[in-house]
Amino acid sequence: MYVAPKYNQKEIMMIKDEILSGESLLKHVQVLADDIGPRPAGHPQEEQARHYVRGKLETFGIQDVETIQFDTIDSWGYGLISSVSAGLIGNLVGNRLIGGGLALLGLREHLASITAQNNILAPLFPKREGGTVIAKIAPVGEVKHKIVLMGHVDSNKHRKSFSPTGKKLLLPSSTLMTAGLSLNLWALLTGQQSFRRWAGGLLGFALWRLIEDERADYIDGANDNASAVACVLGLGEYFSKMPLQNTEVWLAFTGSEEVGLNGLHALLDKYEEELREAWWIDFEMVGAGDIGFVTRHSGLNYLTPYHPHEEIVAVAQKVADEYPDWHIKGTPMTILEEVLPLRQKGMRALCVVGIGEDGWLVNWHQHSDNSENVRPEPLEKAANFVLAMCHEIDKS
Repeated sequence: MYVAPKYNQKEIMMIKDEILSGESLLKHVQVLADDIGPRPAGHPQEEQARHYVRGKLETFGIQDVETIQFDTIDSWGYGLISSVSAGLIGNLVGNRLIGGGLALLGLREHLASITAQNNILAPLFPKREGGTVIAKIAPVGEVKHKIVLMGHVDSNKHRKSFSPTGKKLLLPSSTLMTAGLSLNLWALLTGQQSFRRWAGGLLGFALWRLIEDERADYIDGANDNASAVACVLGLGEYFSKMPLQNTEVWLAFTGSEEVGLNGLHALLDKYEEELREAWWIDFEMVGAGDIGFVTRHSGLNYLTPYHPHEEIVAVAQKVADEYPDWHIKGTPMTILEEVLPLRQKGMRALCVVGIGEDGWLVNWHQHSDNSENVRPEPLEKAANFVLAMCHEIDKS
């Protein structure tokens, strides 16, 4: 079994400053975003990113490492497009039984997609092989707590819907899509032909927009989310040298996050009971902007907000108060990420993010999400903030 060496306080500070420096963390970002490049879910580049992560964990001396394999799709659009298509076909069929059934299926698939649940139509989508890398670092003494540090390795496409103008319409357009699918179902079941035509028009427009959104290339994903992988790797290296006293640290490098949080679902399928009482901290786009933590997640629809667990928010706020020079604060955000399924299961989870001057995630699903637009300062601050949170949890 790997045993961490002993260090004095001066050595500990020197090691922390070296491992968790912004410049050191930025090197991981550059390998992932520049050397490997775009990392679509289930594609060879995502596998290369997992290989890089495992190689680094090996050099840190962490021996308890595992890759969880799972089937995945390579675009979130499959679920959304199929849901609107089912509703539109039902609208065109027009009768109560078949048309209404298809409309109900479309609404159900839409709701599943915007809340990262399983799609009934998923077996029809083309499949690839995805993976989530996990590593465990034992504490010095008895295990009293578990912390899971997360960051996803895959990257998304350049999407018009996330442009500086388009992102401001994310919530209303998604909610309008929900309304259109609901109106479609009601009109078919009640025989309201005028409303059926309105619903059909809405769904036709939505389908066109969704297809347009799928036609772009995949992006480097330097901020989203190589920045998170860098921070989790940095903390993994730190804890491999200086483990916590009574807290087992899990590192989770999830795959296929951008297509429905599939990598986290695979992790939970195997370890949900073991990690039910764990503290989960998700890094999301921490390479630019001001570092903070999310106090209310909008989801991508006005109907699907969710909140972090109050206990872990209290820990984050306590650390933020203890280090006022960091200027870290909690804030509501327009975001959907891996805290969602954890909160659906009642687990303690929090998201640490980089917040742009406009209050949004920086370069979200845009070609500008490259390593040139990732800064070392927020990387260093995010890693050290979470390190302080881990020590606070370990003391509790």
